[in-house]
Amino acid sequence: QNMLDEMSDEQKRQVAKGLEGHVHEAWSGKEAQYANFVLQKVIVQLPPKDNEFVFREMLAHDVVTTAMNKYGCRILQRLIEHFVEVDTRKLIEPL
Repeated sequence: QNMLDEMSDEQKRQVAKGLEGHVHEAWSGKEAQYANFVLQKVIVQLPPKDNEFVFREMLAHDVVTTAMNKYGCRILQRLIEHFVEVDTRKLIEPL
């Protein structure tokens, strides 16, 4: 996760692309205690257009269950902080 601080935006986009399809694992899998930090960094350091897959994949699962997970809630928090209100409403309403 700290390596992201030193990467160019293009390199960060490549990391993000590698996470696509694995968002659920990043907060619920056996490596979640580390993977969730990488995903949070990607959300914070790249514009929403480069993280839209995270938003979509989070919505594909039960948002309430995600919010109650100690790693999932952190990813949701970053999405709420860094996406526009119109979009985040979809994450917040079920809560």
